[in-house]
Amino acid sequence: MDSCTFYLDASGDQGWHSPYGNSKTQWYVLLGITLTPDADLRAKEEISKLMDQYSPIKIRSQFEAKYHELHYNAIYCGQNIYSHLDFDKRVELIDKVFKLICELNPIIMSISINKNQLYKLYTTPDNPKLLSIRSVISKFSMYLKRKKLAGSIVYDSEEYHKDIQLRALMHRFRSSGAERRGMEHQPFFTDKLENVLNTINLCPSEMSSGIQLADFCAKALWLHREKNISARFNQIEQLYEYDSASGRKFIDTIFPNTSKWIL
Repeated sequence: MDSCTFYLDASGDQGWHSPYGNSKTQWYVLLGITLTPDADLRAKEEISKLMDQYSPIKIRSQFEAKYHELHYNAIYCGQNIYSHLDFDKRVELIDKVFKLICELNPIIMSISINKNQLYKLYTTPDNPKLLSIRSVISKFSMYLKRKKLAGSIVYDSEEYHKDIQLRALMHRFRSSGAERRGMEHQPFFTDKLENVLNTINLCPSEMSSGIQLADFCAKALWLHREKNISARFNQIEQLYEYDSASGRKFIDTIFPNTSKWIL
């Protein structure tokens, strides 16, 4: 059986937006990319070349190891190992990363949560991060079944260790799978993640090329939702799966707009 790896990253914060809380963002997005073993290896090689070109080791060595990665915000804002680059060079690097993503041709799966709408509709709304994790992992599991693949999930270990609720959720995945129920979306659906190996693997983002690429895609989707800045998202929109058997495209899920809940 062929296999792939699903790399997850988020953009936006999970806090509630005004008037329900102090968060400055209305949208929380979680996005995953699937890479075949060959694409994974190429991603590692190409990212290493980009790092050496734009932030040589003599510069990187001045910063902690956790900053030795491709990170959209750090590059765009000229932070840490990218502080020596002028703006044009930083944009050039971002361009090359998105070009690489398109060449690797991963499958993208994601959810965009409008936190204000979620809070308005539900008396006790789910935490946006936990809701999105359940949704996107379920999507990946269904993708594996459609394609008859085995798959692994890789998530940023820093995000995991600093979030108690997320750790509890991951433990539940290991024992009983990802479960989501609702009368209007995904009704009475329970997924035991039969084709997912080990349920989830944790890795520091600086050690994972896949997580770093997912970071760029998640940021592109967040800018599209939150700021209506869509140039980067338009570059990657083609990477959402088209299922020839059903004749439909599996696009970004917008929640709680159930009319656009496409699984």
